Amino acid sequence: MKFIYCLFFTLNLNTFNAFSEEKDSILIIKNNPFFVDLMKGETLGYSITITNLPKKSNEVNQISTQHLIKSGNDLFLLIDQGGVLYKASTFTNSTIRFIKLNSSQKEIDATHSYVYTLKNQLYIQGGYADGQNNGTLRNYNRKTNHWEIIPLNKQVIHQYKPFELIWLDAMAEKIIVPFQGIVNDGISEEKKLSLDKKTYALNLKTSTWTVIGKINKQTLELLNDIQFKIDYAKGFMVESKNIVYMLDFKTNQVMKMNNALSIKISKTVKSSRYGYVYNDMLYSLDSTLEKYDSISLDKSNFSVEAISVYNDNSNYYYPIIPLGILLIGGFFLSKRKKQHTAQKITTINSENEVEFTDGELALISLFVTKSKKNKTAVISEINYVLGVKDKNTGLQKKVRSDTISSINEKFKINLQSEELIIQSIRSEIDKRYLEYFINKEFIKAVEQKIK
Repeated sequence: MKFIYCLFFTLNLNTFNAFSEEKDSILIIKNNPFFVDLMKGETLGYSITITNLPKKSNEVNQISTQHLIKSGNDLFLLIDQGGVLYKASTFTNSTIRFIKLNSSQKEIDATHSYVYTLKNQLYIQGGYADGQNNGTLRNYNRKTNHWEIIPLNKQVIHQYKPFELIWLDAMAEKIIVPFQGIVNDGISEEKKLSLDKKTYALNLKTSTWTVIGKINKQTLELLNDIQFKIDYAKGFMVESKNIVYMLDFKTNQVMKMNNALSIKISKTVKSSRYGYVYNDMLYSLDSTLEKYDSISLDKSNFSVEAISVYNDNSNYYYPIIPLGILLIGGFFLSKRKKQHTAQKITTINSENEVEFTDGELALISLFVTKSKKNKTAVISEINYVLGVKDKNTGLQKKVRSDTISSINEKFKINLQSEELIIQSIRSEIDKRYLEYFINKEFIKAVEQKIK
C-alpha cells in the first residue's frame, strides 16, 4: 500500500536568486540533481521538513518565508503571508516553472505554522493571524482554490521558538505536539509565556485533540535549546548543545548520536539551503556551492537514552489498581450501613449530572476568570475560545448562543437551580453588543463542578 510522500523547506527570495518572477502568476526556480531525485522518490506516507536557518543581519526586509511541498507526484510552493499557492507545471534540465493557483487570503499567515500533506491533501496547522498565534487547522480545497478551516474540539498551539515542535504521523493520520507554550489564549491577562507540559495528539480522522501524556522533564530541557529540527518517519531529529538526537514518537524513545556524526550532520545542515531525511538518509543541497550530498544515519551510531519523549500517564495507574480495590473493599465493608446510604445518594446525583464538552469547559473557565476580577467577557474573546473567530458573523452568533444556552441548561441540572449561571449585559461602549459574566453567587459552585 502506498501513501503520500512530502517535503517541506523554507526559501528566501532575496538571498537566493534561483527564483525569478515573470508575472505575478509565474515563478521560476533552478533545477538540479537534488530536485530530480526528489521528484523520483517513492510515496511513503510521512512528512519531511527542513530547518528554518537563522537570518543574517542584512535580511531584515526579506520576503516572507516560503514552503516547498512534495505531495505525490506534485510539487507546490506556499507563501506564508496570504496562503498563496503555486504548483510546478514544467520541469526542464535547468529550471522548474511554477504557476499560481489562488489569490491571497488576508486572514492567513502561515508564519510559525506546520505545513504538511496527507492523502494528496494540503494542510496548514496553526500560524499567525490577527496579531496572534493560533492552533487553527486549514485544508486547501482544490475545487475552490481556497484555504478552509477544519473545526477542532479545542485549540492546541505548538511550540514555535526556536523551531516548530510538532510532528505528523502519516501512517496513523495523527499530529503530535509534545508540549505547548500558552500564548494568546484569550483567558490569562499575564504577558509571560507559560508552558502546558501535556503531550497532545490530534486524530485527523475525527478532528479531535486528546492528551496522551506529559513531556519528560529532561526531554523538555533538551528541546528548549535546539539548533535545528528535521522530521523523519518516526519523529524528528534535533541538535541540542552540539549533539544530534532522534525523538522517536513511535517507540517513545530519545536516541543520542555519537559525537563524530553529530558534528558532521550539524555542519551539513547549517551550511545547507535544503535538507530532509528519507529512508535513514539525510539529503542536502549546499546553500552557496549548490553541492548535492547525503549522509547515512546508521542506527549503529545512535544510543538509546534512559528517558522517554513523554510520560504516558495512562500506564501509571495499572500497578495500583489491585491495591486500590483491596483498600476500597475494606473501607466499604467496615462501614457498610453508613456507606450504603451515602453511595445511594451519590449514585442518584451522578446519574443526574450532565458532562460538559471541552469547548464548554474552556468557555466556562473564561467566564470564571473574568467574573472573579469583576470583569465581563466580550464577544471577540468568546469567539476565540470557541474557535469561530474566523467564521462569518451569523455562524459566530449561533455557536455562541447555542454554547451558552447549553452551559446554562447543564448547570440547572447539575446545581439543581433555575437561575441562569451565565448572564449578560449590554456593552457600555456599544449598546448593540452583549458582554457575559457568571452570577457571583455561583462562582465557587461553578469552579467545583469543572475541577
